[in-house]
Amino acid sequence: MARRGTGCAVRGAGQHHRGLTPRELAIMDRWDAGQSIRQIARELGRDVEAVRKLVIYYDGAAEHRLHCSGMQASNAAFLSALREARA
Repeated sequence: MARRGTGCAVRGAGQHHRGLTPRELAIMDRWDAGQSIRQIARELGRDVEAVRKLVIYYDGAAEHRLHCSGMQASNAAFLSALREARA
């Protein structure tokens, strides 16, 4: 999966997110490395919603990407239902 966040490819993990707590840093480094919110939450034993809120707070584009991916999944399900109904 593609790396996210600005500067991640140039600087080492952790150097991009200065001033974060170790827990926040662990979440954002995993997000920048391309892990999904669910993967991060599961790996760190955190609540999915808490991870989602933190990612959205520190990565402004994350909310838009999450919204778009949700729409894509919804559209795919709708298209599949239409195809099934026509068959």
